[in-house]
Amino acid sequence: MPARRTGNRGKGAHEGKRTMKRIARSTAFTVFAAGAYTALVRPRLLRWGATREEANASYPGDDLIAYPTAQSTMAVSLPAPPEEVWPWLVQMGCGRAGWYSWDLLDNGGRPSADRIVPEWQDVTVGTRIPAVPSGAFYFLVEILDPARTLVLRSDIELPSGRPFDPRGPLPAAYTDGIWAFHLRPLPDGGTRLIVRTRGRGKPAAVDRLTGRLFGEPAHFIMQHRQFRNLRRRVGGSDPSSDMRRFPMKAKKGDWVIVHGHQVGEPDRKALITEVHGKDGAPPYVVEWDDGHTSTFYPSSDAVIEHRPATRSPH
Repeated sequence: MPARRTGNRGKGAHEGKRTMKRIARSTAFTVFAAGAYTALVRPRLLRWGATREEANASYPGDDLIAYPTAQSTMAVSLPAPPEEVWPWLVQMGCGRAGWYSWDLLDNGGRPSADRIVPEWQDVTVGTRIPAVPSGAFYFLVEILDPARTLVLRSDIELPSGRPFDPRGPLPAAYTDGIWAFHLRPLPDGGTRLIVRTRGRGKPAAVDRLTGRLFGEPAHFIMQHRQFRNLRRRVGGSDPSSDMRRFPMKAKKGDWVIVHGHQVGEPDRKALITEVHGKDGAPPYVVEWDDGHTSTFYPSSDAVIEHRPATRSPH
């Protein structure tokens, strides 16, 4: 009868116990880390910069996403009134002014604009705002209340990545969300910018998991960067800040002349048909020399010509 190899069996059992202990320790650490993130870190990411009242408030556009699986509210105070912050927001988008965030990640490496560009101010409800350089993905402007509320919406079918109409039948798998900018005047003449996101998706479990692992941290990083760069732009580090020192005034019937930015580029002209700001301040409703009408916020490359309301300033 062969001898039993009790020594090897004992050694194997000992190694098995050590392995089980390592697995138990790793599992306990993972559960602890997940619990700490959920209880301590995640709430800060979801309401960075916002007061409890701001985070708990309802905003225009919230009702577009019923029963959201995710929501965040971030906020910042900017050193300019809402009327001067607004033009920076409506010109956002790839192939436009960018997103004022990490351009290498969200703007194809192209630097975000450091000035207000009149050509990108003509935004209305239904306008497509490209989210990627190719334009394959985009936001739709759902709500536009000048100098107060801008709500962008994105609806994507999965896994194809094609946009879909949320008012029709929903796909079997999708992600649907809003990115909303709410501007509120501050007593010191600045702006409280509150950014609300709300999203939902299907399958809900997968949507929650990917949102918590990737979506929420990525949004925090990008939104924090956008806040920082917006503060720098509206705070006086670019030429358009001259508008705060020398406020622009106009009346109905005046002309606004936008000078070309390059040698040989022609000026653009528009007749002011409505003045919505206080005491002649922007925004203006203008009729451009090509016939189209838009709401316009002049930048430092624009001048007002106080002339009678004729069809040409010449």
